[in-house]
Amino acid sequence: MLVALLWGATFTTAKAAVNDVPPFTVALLRFGLATLVLLPIFVNDRRGSRLLPSSLPAWCSLVLLGATAVFGYNALFFGGLSHAPSSDSILLIPTANPIWTALFAALILGETISARLRIGMIVAFLVMVLVLVGGPSASFGGERLIGSLMFIVAASVFGLSHVIGRIATQHVSPIGATTFAGAIGSLMLLPFAIVEGGFGDLARADLGFWLAMGFISFVGTALGYILWYRGVQKLGAGNTAFYTNLIPLFGLTFSAVFLNEYPTPLQVLGGLVMLGAVVWVTRSRPVPETSTGPVTVATEGSR
Repeated sequence: MLVALLWGATFTTAKAAVNDVPPFTVALLRFGLATLVLLPIFVNDRRGSRLLPSSLPAWCSLVLLGATAVFGYNALFFGGLSHAPSSDSILLIPTANPIWTALFAALILGETISARLRIGMIVAFLVMVLVLVGGPSASFGGERLIGSLMFIVAASVFGLSHVIGRIATQHVSPIGATTFAGAIGSLMLLPFAIVEGGFGDLARADLGFWLAMGFISFVGTALGYILWYRGVQKLGAGNTAFYTNLIPLFGLTFSAVFLNEYPTPLQVLGGLVMLGAVVWVTRSRPVPETSTGPVTVATEGSR
């Protein structure tokens, strides 16, 4: 429950951060700082063992994980926050992510798409439309539509990263996969952050921005992942994953209290329907207790 609360709060603090600094720079700072925390933990866990993967498939999976979970997802997520309210991201990303994950698992890993999963995918698509047209602008045009579409693509990239994470953790530990992906993804984000000129904004950023980034990097990302894997170890992956269904509840609450962002009744209805569909579908797809769980954030849905 604490992880769900932290990842729900990350959506709110991320919106506050991109109000002061461009999205690529915020994304780079998030995972760059988090990697600095995770690296010594990973090194301590691997004490007496080989630190770096020794096979080409391992490195390929880690590069793909960094490209999706860190670079692709965060570029779209923080970019979307520059155009749309955080409530849209909370309704579209963590609730739809399990559906996207199941779809890519079927396409890439050959997992069976059940009748329930097909129904859940249809419901997910309809709810996305409902969230888009039911927002404050009640229009398909404008900045909010651009941001919400970026959130939808971010959710799909996030789902793809979960499947890649399952492959990566066949070669390295979950904490190792997260650490390597964070470092690789940060290197991918660096040139884009330089081009957008966000480092100048960092020099002028106030205390509120740095407090938000500290929470996102050290608490929401680094600590969140450590607690997540501790939960997987103690409770099993299936039981732990169920608690991510609480992320939208915490996220919407924080956004309403701190950002004065309130979803419309249609958006709330869409989020509830999506949440119900996710619970209905995932209850019919039991997760083996030996699974490592997702390597990436929720959000981050964390993540």
